[in-house]
Amino acid sequence: MPHGTCTECGRVRSDICRGLCHACYERARRSGSISTYRNAQPDRCTIDGCARPGKIVRGMCSMHYIRWRRNGSTANPRTYRNVMPSGYVRVWCPGHPMASVDGYALEHRKLMWDAGYEVGSEDQVHHVNGEKTDNRIANLVVMSASDHHRVHVAASGMVTNQYGQFTLRRDRC
Repeated sequence: MPHGTCTECGRVRSDICRGLCHACYERARRSGSISTYRNAQPDRCTIDGCARPGKIVRGMCSMHYIRWRRNGSTANPRTYRNVMPSGYVRVWCPGHPMASVDGYALEHRKLMWDAGYEVGSEDQVHHVNGEKTDNRIANLVVMSASDHHRVHVAASGMVTNQYGQFTLRRDRC
């Protein structure tokens, strides 16, 4: 639950109940003056750094309230670096030339672009040591799709295409 300040004593409170901390709320409830606090909801979001006006629910603007309901926290749920199921790392960089529509870019392609290498849509970035999360510039090489395929075929000794997987014949010249 987000923290705010009590409208009565000014202490930081962990529960939001009519704008009061737990101690002040219990004091007002016992004395019978709780009705004076019925409309004590703030007119702006109580989350630090947010001053969004509008409908306030539990002391939060709609954006922070929805985040709290979905995630249990008002922090931004977007992660700025995550590993995809394929093993590649995606980074959040909206507006970058290598970013997709959702604002994420593959880290290895972004790093090569930022280092000044020409990385077109038809080019591929090869991880020299084969580890997809090792995105050091020294471990990355930009190459065409056909060259990239040749590197992997030579390393594995197998050809994989739409017809299946085949072992390379080494008896030819």
